[in-house]
Amino acid sequence: MSTSTPPKRIIDLDEDCLLEIFSHIHDLQVGERWKVIIYKNRLKSVKYLMHSNREPKLAKDTVYFHGYGPLKVNDQVNLFPNIEVLDLRAKLDQKLNENDILHFVNKANKLKGLIQEESYFSEEIIKKCENLEMLAPTGTHLGPYLEEYVCKIKQLKLRCYSLDELSHNPRNLCNLERLNISVGSVGMYNGPKLMKLKILEMSFTSKYGFEFLNYCPGLEINNESVSHFTQNRANGSECSQEWSSLWTLIVRYPNLKHLALRGNSSIFDIDVKELVALLPNLELVDFRKCDGITVESLNFVQKFSAMQNRKINLYCNENAKQMKLDLPHLSYDPDCIVKEFDFMRHCFAKDFENLPYFIGV
Repeated sequence: MSTSTPPKRIIDLDEDCLLEIFSHIHDLQVGERWKVIIYKNRLKSVKYLMHSNREPKLAKDTVYFHGYGPLKVNDQVNLFPNIEVLDLRAKLDQKLNENDILHFVNKANKLKGLIQEESYFSEEIIKKCENLEMLAPTGTHLGPYLEEYVCKIKQLKLRCYSLDELSHNPRNLCNLERLNISVGSVGMYNGPKLMKLKILEMSFTSKYGFEFLNYCPGLEINNESVSHFTQNRANGSECSQEWSSLWTLIVRYPNLKHLALRGNSSIFDIDVKELVALLPNLELVDFRKCDGITVESLNFVQKFSAMQNRKINLYCNENAKQMKLDLPHLSYDPDCIVKEFDFMRHCFAKDFENLPYFIGV
């Protein structure tokens, strides 16, 4: 019975065996000859090509681009065959010309998310992204072609957008599950209800922002726990009007467990007493950056919890640092993308400007 002769030289090993060996060796410790094999294999696992304006986290499935020099690669598609999110903001925009980008997105069959700022999406790029589910454009207008295309999108991030513009095309948001939008002050939404929307994140200066929730019956706030409001106010009278609208909405959701009202200048200690009484399932309240919430509310909630045999955690300016210690499972980092579709973990504790572009990627 014959047996095969084991290889005597490393060059005789097959590629899979070489990769297993090199996975335990820093690539700087091998010659140029072997780096090609290592890089080729590692780049196959890359899912995210990202602009690094936020603090990058080192991960094998992510490549961050630095600097503004051109990216001299003959075939980016073969280099990154499994890309799911492409970040076409300033740096990558300048590293690749438009023809390179068109070729890339046309061949990137697994591409699901597209980010672009500083310039508008071109119709040509959007047409090439057949499997796109997540979109983060910039500017105040989506454009006629993009408005029609958005019906395929499940996650959408919009900046400086007015709610009435969302209702121009009754089909354009039918499959939307998450909407992140900074809302302008003009016009209210008057389109169809967004039946599939689970997560809504808004920053707005108008009372119409609260009214928009009436068109979102599928929000997780209705079914379980989460409400997160980030508000920008221009004057005292607007504060009062918005708090009145907000209060009306809150009492409609008695099952709320977690509530964040950070930076709200129109809520005070006296309001906390009524709030905890009206929400029997309330467990967590985030009042950080609310100057009207003081140690008086902390003492009240502590006594109220003991009397009612309930556990309520309230955080405000007085104990803001304690929240991270008590709730370490919540993310406070400004991640661009996160892999879990979990609002509570990845969005609840963050200010609006630090919310992820995409979640559950």
